[in-house]
Amino acid sequence: MRRWRAIVSVVLPTALPGITTGVLLAIARAAGETAPLLLTAFGNQLLVGWGSWNGPEASLTLEIFANSRSPFPAQQARAWTGALVLILGVLVLSVVARAVVGRRARRSR
Repeated sequence: MRRWRAIVSVVLPTALPGITTGVLLAIARAAGETAPLLLTAFGNQLLVGWGSWNGPEASLTLEIFANSRSPFPAQQARAWTGALVLILGVLVLSVVARAVVGRRARRSR
């Protein structure tokens, strides 16, 4: 058996649940790290993100925070919509992870 074939047929299927868990933990950590960023930068207009063609950009969590404190119902609705987008993103990632790990478990039986 060639080396690449052994990696594809043995190593990757065995490591797939661990890789999936690592990816989910990395995404969860990135989402959690936005809270300190929110509390320190507060959408500073001097910070310009990578690929910003039209000036500074806010993160989704910052938009949720800013719109939730607004007295206008339309902006509060946008804050709720942003929160729903975050929840749906986590849900989709969880379902994909379960599908990947479940498919691996069924295949190994």
